[in-house]
Amino acid sequence: MNDAQGSWALPTAIALLAVTLAIAIDQSAPPVPLGADADRGLFSAERARNELTNLLGDESPHPVGSAANRAVKERLMTRLEELGLTPEEQRTVGCGAEHATCAQVENVLAEIPGKTAESIVLMAHYDSVENAPGAGDDGAGVAALLEVARILEPDAPYRNTLLFVFTDAEEMGLLGAEAFFAEHPAAKRAKAVINLEGSGSSGPAYLLRTGPSSGELMNVFRAVSPHPAAQSFTEEVFERMPNDTDFSVSMRAGLPGIDFAFAGERNHYHTPLDTIANLDLGTLQHHGENTLPLLRALVDADLSVTAPNGVYANLGKQIWLRWAPATGMWLAALAIILLAFATWRIRLAPIRLLAAVGFGFATMILSVVVALGALWLVDRLTGARPAWPADPLPWRIPLYAAPLFALAIIGPFAVRRIGAWSVLLGVWWMWALAAVAMAIFLPLAAYLLIPGALVAGVVAAIAALVRLESAVAIAAAACAALLAAAWFIFPIAYVMESSQGLQLAPAIILPLALTALVTLPTAIADRSRVVLLGALAAFGLSFAMAALVSPYSPNRPQHLTLLHVHDVESKDAYVVAWSPNPLPKRITDLAPFEEVQAVPWSDDKVQSTRVAASIEEAPTLTPLDSVDPKWHRYRITPVAGAHGVALWLPEGRIADAVRIAGHETTTAPNWGDRAFRRITFMAPPPEGFILELEFVGDDPQVAFLADVRGTLPPAARRFSEVRGELAVPVHSGDTAIAYRRIRI
Repeated sequence: MNDAQGSWALPTAIALLAVTLAIAIDQSAPPVPLGADADRGLFSAERARNELTNLLGDESPHPVGSAANRAVKERLMTRLEELGLTPEEQRTVGCGAEHATCAQVENVLAEIPGKTAESIVLMAHYDSVENAPGAGDDGAGVAALLEVARILEPDAPYRNTLLFVFTDAEEMGLLGAEAFFAEHPAAKRAKAVINLEGSGSSGPAYLLRTGPSSGELMNVFRAVSPHPAAQSFTEEVFERMPNDTDFSVSMRAGLPGIDFAFAGERNHYHTPLDTIANLDLGTLQHHGENTLPLLRALVDADLSVTAPNGVYANLGKQIWLRWAPATGMWLAALAIILLAFATWRIRLAPIRLLAAVGFGFATMILSVVVALGALWLVDRLTGARPAWPADPLPWRIPLYAAPLFALAIIGPFAVRRIGAWSVLLGVWWMWALAAVAMAIFLPLAAYLLIPGALVAGVVAAIAALVRLESAVAIAAAACAALLAAAWFIFPIAYVMESSQGLQLAPAIILPLALTALVTLPTAIADRSRVVLLGALAAFGLSFAMAALVSPYSPNRPQHLTLLHVHDVESKDAYVVAWSPNPLPKRITDLAPFEEVQAVPWSDDKVQSTRVAASIEEAPTLTPLDSVDPKWHRYRITPVAGAHGVALWLPEGRIADAVRIAGHETTTAPNWGDRAFRRITFMAPPPEGFILELEFVGDDPQVAFLADVRGTLPPAARRFSEVRGELAVPVHSGDTAIAYRRIRI
């Protein structure tokens, strides 16, 4: 094969990749939002935003137990009454299923009664973290359900009851949902669940995951959704992440259902920037266009009809891939058979096939190494790698340029040494074997690789059967297979960046390296030198930008949380400054920060500075008479004004099961440190609560009893005052912890 014949192959492949990514991004964009003047039977994002504005009031953070939380709840109940519904409160103690965390919760329920008691449960949580207004998480979900209720209520009754469940204390560990499904009689009538969640302020509302036996629900959703964004890959990812939603509780209850969530502009998640002004109306519209058509199809359906879950992915607006998990193995095996036929037909020597595999691995490894090296240099030039930088281009360019660099370096050499046929078959053997492995170990994600492997097998078998030898034919076969693979795997890099951020760059590089692997057969001409020069120029541009741009902006600030930790007995006090990036100079100028063990129940050393003692009280623990000798009873009394109480007990001192306010739950080792187990009660009653423990062994050990507050004392406040607009607290926000040692 001469270079002139194949000079168009690599540029064509790169153009195909660019078009594929652009189409995928466009297809996944949220729908156009409808205004307040839209027909009353249509979901309007503007009307839903009006609901959200009324619900959140002054947009104060409203964690469980707070005055702001109760105000949001009252506004929610008033609005439900205005919609013709009869709201009900469920006041109880909710406890986590996997961690010993409890809180006094106040769920809000409302029904659109049906002709039967069988219910479709519609869930969203109305609480927020201590640090955020909660417009996206999860005010958007609540507002969308209010707009849905407005549309559906006038045409009731339907065959099935619609049960709206607005949960409390989701942010503390799904506590409101746990209480509803464990205690409320209406939970026993539930036949399907739809949950709306948010962890950002823009982007498409993905079908995040499905519940048990949800195949029939997926059939309905596929038939009626006007703007689906659904790939079962997200189910495999979510299962392996620490994130959670109320939907997990309904899954454990064995209920079919669908969990919808958005995660664009995730740097706003759990920060003061989670505001109505930052919430994209298209995202809110997508919540409604996922939910309303699905409900209209379900309200009169037979909810007893279920089907097994399967693999699914939408290709654009209306085209879907769906198959049973076991089918993926057969499809991957078929790709192997087709590639084996092509390999036999052209009598490819095993040594050449092995060499092609080696070149394929080299391309992927070089892609990863170059990308990581370039990112390291960008980090040094900017001084940080934010998850969501103000301008992501200095980091994004190396991610996409590194595979091109690897292709231009290895591709022409590989083709000249062993031939285009060898490279084509070698890289697709790698891909097909990876598809087999994925079909076995990650079956819901196997669709990412199987279509490309099948197309490659078919085109290779046909080309081998007719003994095509020209450069044009082999390059065309390579591009056809590449397009089938890139449609599924290439956009994953964009999805990972937008939802997880650039701090997970290694995960973003993987789909790009896989794309480079199957592009390798097209790198067959001297035009590869142009690609190499282009990649080098891109690296240069990236480094120049990194030297000039700020990594942060008011819209994408640094995450910087302050923690005041105070031992009320020794009077030792620290301010801990937590950030995934280096601390800003305006903070370190106030006091010297160094890595010390400021938190005694953790071995982790954190950036801390000593401050003057300013808190005098901590909770108390009082032994009580035990009714059951197995359980040791105590009353824990919080300090007035504390938002929560926490007890850290040495691992091995207590059994897994504990009782908090009469509710039995399970302890687990403290996250990040297996030496202690934590028991937490948020929004505790002023008189305290009863804790029952089962001890292991007879020797008392040192434990730590603390109260948790969302306001910093004066000794720590000066650090928050200089934080400025380029840094914001995240998750629970700035927190003060005052603790005492106890022997128990």
